[in-house]
Amino acid sequence: MQKNGWLLDSYAGSQYCCRVRSGRFEVFASGAGGLVRVVPLVRATAALHPGAEFSFRASSIPSHEELFRASSDKDAAEWVAVIDRVVSYEQEREEASLRLLTAGSGMFKYNYSNSKRVKRFFWLDDNRFELVWGKSKSDGQGAQRVDLRGCIGVVYGPVATTFARCGPNREDPAWACLSLLFVGRTLDLACAGETHIRAWFYGLQLVVARVGAEATVPLLPDGLFVVYKARWKLWDVAHSHRMTLRTFLVLRLRLLRGDAGFVQQMQQLAPRSRRGGGSGRAVGPVVVPRPSAAPPLGVARHEANGYASHVTSASASSVTGFASPSAVGPKQANGSITRDSVSSGAQRLGGPGGGRADPE
Repeated sequence: MQKNGWLLDSYAGSQYCCRVRSGRFEVFASGAGGLVRVVPLVRATAALHPGAEFSFRASSIPSHEELFRASSDKDAAEWVAVIDRVVSYEQEREEASLRLLTAGSGMFKYNYSNSKRVKRFFWLDDNRFELVWGKSKSDGQGAQRVDLRGCIGVVYGPVATTFARCGPNREDPAWACLSLLFVGRTLDLACAGETHIRAWFYGLQLVVARVGAEATVPLLPDGLFVVYKARWKLWDVAHSHRMTLRTFLVLRLRLLRGDAGFVQQMQQLAPRSRRGGGSGRAVGPVVVPRPSAAPPLGVARHEANGYASHVTSASASSVTGFASPSAVGPKQANGSITRDSVSSGAQRLGGPGGGRADPE
């Protein structure tokens, strides 16, 4: 379910290279302009118009309405067909996720007053706009609930003040944490297991996008969620060595320069990048390619920066109890860092992969 090609933006009067993939519509500027915008195809509707034009409207956060002109009526019909298939697939995923949330699962709830956690059973009410929790799903009178129509958004990672006050004593890994933002408060949770965190974060995002009258935090695409999870795992390892993520990665890469196998693999990749037309910048014996086209990482960086800026804006304007970047974890300690300490920390990563644009 992918398609790419040149389209004329009927609103802007400019031509762009566009691509549909991974549940989103990406718009690139011609030449070296790079990525212009990304539109998550959440509950999107597409329609054909005369003159080889087509439009679509996506109910993401913020909502988008686009109008493009293709090279022919046939090409426009192909774009609409691809968008319709992507939307149908995303709707099936959304329904499956909502069924899982309605069934519910156990999570840890962090108390704002003392940052202590308690285990509770959480589920989405049948009306699909209330989140309910209690000691069990049959705990009728003892259950508590929150109306998601007042939720501003869902944020991935331990970025709320409740988590920050735990410091190094936080019992759950960073990649298992999420927060629901409301005006004046947050609901801070930690999931047990990688399957649960992905399902709950994805599902709650969609519910808030559908019913949240005050929702301002943009949706984090599923592909970028995987990137964020990997970064949070690296962040945990870096902070276990009392280093920032940036410092840990720099030291780890310096150690890899002495790894003959790694250097050989990079040298084998370098000729292919040169044949593809990209130039290279030498780093010791290794050539780091500079691709001429916008790479997928550019898309991730664009979305991450937009997501982080919206989260920061929402927290600063209407949410209390939101941590500053410096409060999330420990700074690098003075003292020497050994090769063994960095290597052993990296080996403790619990599998393949993230939070803010740069969780430090």
